[in-house]
Amino acid sequence: MDFQNILAFLFVLGILIFVHELGHFTLAKLNKMHVYQFCLGLGPKLIKFKGKETTYAICALPIGGMVDLREDENDTENLRSFSAKKPWQRLVVILAGAIMNFVLAYVLIVGLFFSLGAPTNSNVLGGVQEDMPAYEAGIRPGDVIVEVNGVSVNTWEEIINEIVLSGNSTFTVTYRSQNVLYTREIKGVEGSDSYFRIGISEEFKKDFPTAIKLGTTDFLDKSTLIFDTFIDLVTGKIDPANVSGPVGIYKQVGEVAQTNDFRNLLYFTALLSVNLGIFNLLPFPFLDGGRAIFILYEMIFRKPFNKEKEAFVHFLGMIVLMALMVVLVIKDIGM
Repeated sequence: MDFQNILAFLFVLGILIFVHELGHFTLAKLNKMHVYQFCLGLGPKLIKFKGKETTYAICALPIGGMVDLREDENDTENLRSFSAKKPWQRLVVILAGAIMNFVLAYVLIVGLFFSLGAPTNSNVLGGVQEDMPAYEAGIRPGDVIVEVNGVSVNTWEEIINEIVLSGNSTFTVTYRSQNVLYTREIKGVEGSDSYFRIGISEEFKKDFPTAIKLGTTDFLDKSTLIFDTFIDLVTGKIDPANVSGPVGIYKQVGEVAQTNDFRNLLYFTALLSVNLGIFNLLPFPFLDGGRAIFILYEMIFRKPFNKEKEAFVHFLGMIVLMALMVVLVIKDIGM
């Protein structure tokens, strides 16, 4: 197993679990609930320390986490217990994990758009490829393209129209460099798509309002992707064999890590965080969404659902999810 892939997988999974559990933990504390344990991972505790009232731990199995509120005790007399709190307080604690996954995804996506910058659509060059004709002609990043084949250009779109989309293979380019105008005859290089290029690229600038606009659009698009995938699965457009489990996700993280661009790993983390948030909100027993349904029942009918029956329903949901996990793992490793 590649050590880089393992580190990348633990990094991605660790962030997702930490942020999700931090949401539960923070809202529980804000609502003055007694949090007994805050654990990253499951199983035996590898590292732990005791805070004022909460034990913090990192456990051996990086497959989940836990904020222990001891809700199974149903101690309504203890004013700081989960069960003693009002339904709306319990509901916000249950939903906070998924909401934090959405917040993480949004912050990462907007941050990445800001770090990459937004296209200015100007005639100022952002980059010039060194092994291409424009560089050999003396054109450098920051230079301004003024004319191409006698046609005045003021935007990147106009430059593309006069070079790539013109159908020409040779270009007379007038450009400004340090307030001096130069004109060069440049022979283009034909690409695999039969278009000719000279090796220049658009200018990008870091702009926070633009990053928010583009990031919000991308975040909303990715938030609907899981539903589109589900519809395609039901309608047969996607083969169920292509659905990935933990092993498949590990392989995908490894592939992203091999690009050696940390931004790609952060973007993949954002995509997984969106999907994790939506998955946890599904109204299925044992998931946060399933637990929220029982709280909503209590809020609507003014009485709690039978605790024993609710516990049994969640137990069945856990069995189904574990069975699904086993099936996906077996499929991923090709057994």
